[in-house]
Amino acid sequence: MEGELSEKVHALEKQIVQEASFFRKFADKMPGGFFIYHADEKEELIYANETMLQIFNCSTLEEFREHTGNSFRGIVHPDDLEEVEQSIKEQIAVSHFDLDYVEYRIIQKGGGIRWLEDYGHFVHNEKIGDIFYVFVGDATEKRERWMTKANSARTLFLSNMSHDIKTPMNAIINFTSLAQNNLDDKEKLSRYLELISESSSQLMQLLNDVLEISRVESGEVSIEEEECNLQNLMQKVQSSLLSRAADKEMSVSLDISRLRHKTVYADKHKLRLVFSYLTDNALKYTKNGGRITIALSEREEKKGASEYCFVVEDNGIGMGREFLQHLFEPFEREKNTTLSGIYGTGLGMTVTKNLVELMGGTIEASSVVGEGSRFTIRISFRWVQDCMAAASLEDGKKVKRRKSGAKRILIVDDNEINLEIENEVLKQAEFLVETATDGSIAVEKVKQSKPGYYDLILMDIQMPVMDGYDATRVIREIENPALAGIPIIAVSANTFEEDRRMAIESGMNAHLGKPLEPPKLYKMIEKFFKE
Repeated sequence: MEGELSEKVHALEKQIVQEASFFRKFADKMPGGFFIYHADEKEELIYANETMLQIFNCSTLEEFREHTGNSFRGIVHPDDLEEVEQSIKEQIAVSHFDLDYVEYRIIQKGGGIRWLEDYGHFVHNEKIGDIFYVFVGDATEKRERWMTKANSARTLFLSNMSHDIKTPMNAIINFTSLAQNNLDDKEKLSRYLELISESSSQLMQLLNDVLEISRVESGEVSIEEEECNLQNLMQKVQSSLLSRAADKEMSVSLDISRLRHKTVYADKHKLRLVFSYLTDNALKYTKNGGRITIALSEREEKKGASEYCFVVEDNGIGMGREFLQHLFEPFEREKNTTLSGIYGTGLGMTVTKNLVELMGGTIEASSVVGEGSRFTIRISFRWVQDCMAAASLEDGKKVKRRKSGAKRILIVDDNEINLEIENEVLKQAEFLVETATDGSIAVEKVKQSKPGYYDLILMDIQMPVMDGYDATRVIREIENPALAGIPIIAVSANTFEEDRRMAIESGMNAHLGKPLEPPKLYKMIEKFFKE
């Protein structure tokens, strides 16, 4: 019995040795690098194939183990290690079935630096514990080609941008000079001011595009859903084009006949921005007498939501098939401003695609040179119940007028025009209003007031003497809790996500962007008074 068992153990050992030998021969002849290491604190290497040794300029496995300290940590460049291990950890947490992917530098024997592409997988083995097996390839030449292409694109972009900045700046400087020399000629003065305004708008659009791309790519942009009437939104998009289209004798049609659920939860601002880019392009690249068609349809209803299909189509100059492949890449333009005679930075489509994908949607483009272009966006939105959508903004304003009573609001803003606008808006809703032109004055007014005198503060951010953030912090530190706890709403032209965050961190209760929309203001104020 013992002899039979011994023979079985011997046979099993022989089979294991044979299989291990076969595996090593197979792995050593693989075209790419391959290695296995323990998934523990030491990350000790178990095996590396011959290609892996060649990548590191090592002749033997022993030499490779010595060079890397026999661990995964010794394989990765020290400056890349923390980011690589964090990325692997995050990818494993998402899926145990997919290969994780990272790129990192290595230091070869002899001091050479190379880039590797790393496809790894985590496995739990009952006999040897947790391990990673990893496939790698040398990505140095690939990255160099990519960097060369990226640098070339950036150089071209900077060249175009230099021209696109200088062109409107040149117009602003020279037409300002001409205007100053022709103050008595009203006709010339009016024309020069019109051209200055147009050039300023071009310059502002360029800066906005660059900032938007930067913010999206850095992850500083988030979706802020609110009730959005898609019919009203698309009608406003159409209306915004009509006067400019009339100048070119173009038609702008809107088809929303297949829209069933009009009011949804969506980021109204980002949607409007997307269609501004698309329709502005259609208008820009369509000749006099052309047409622009905007359509919105609804499909695939399920569980209180639908997929909405937005289409912007024109019969303009169109785009070539080769350029379509790069249409949404940053810094790309089929023809530069000088050759086409049409102002543009090559950034609008990149911003559009980024925003659409941020909202969970997709965008497609089709075009034929000389016939026109068609852009299709698909995004899913949740419906707002009909009973909720029935109350219009104007109704909300009327409700506010009835409920406002004698509530007193302190407006803090250094701009006289803004003070006058906010003052009138609040007085129309029968609020009592007081004003302060900087943060320090607002702080003194609050400190000198009796508890309950001010019910709410509308606080601007950028002001002389003391800004809105500092004023809020000082108010929050007042000993009397009734004064320190007055609700404060930021009302500012700074509308980026980081601006909202800073407002909340300084102690403000909410944030409203300028230009101020009375219905939103009334709704926000009513929320705090209910609380």
